[in-house]
Amino acid sequence: MPTRNVSLTEKQAKFVRRSVDEGEYRNASEVVRAGLRLLQQQEKSRKMKLKMLRRMVKQASDQIDRGDYIDVDLDNLDEFVESLSPISKKARK
Repeated sequence: MPTRNVSLTEKQAKFVRRSVDEGEYRNASEVVRAGLRLLQQQEKSRKMKLKMLRRMVKQASDQIDRGDYIDVDLDNLDEFVESLSPISKKARK
């Protein structure tokens, strides 16, 4: 297993020591690996969310290109949103 030297703040070092002392982890390496696993999960989640957002933007753009949209005047925005309520209630059921 490759070895790396890392610099920690005092607060981080205390956290690592406490995590080992309390028996949550056997050593500092396990604490750091657990942190890296969480970081990897967050990165994967962020990438998935970004991919989904890009897909939604593409779908919306395609709808606009097809003319499949409703033009709403800002003065009538509240009325338009209210008109969607029955539709969104049905969709939730």
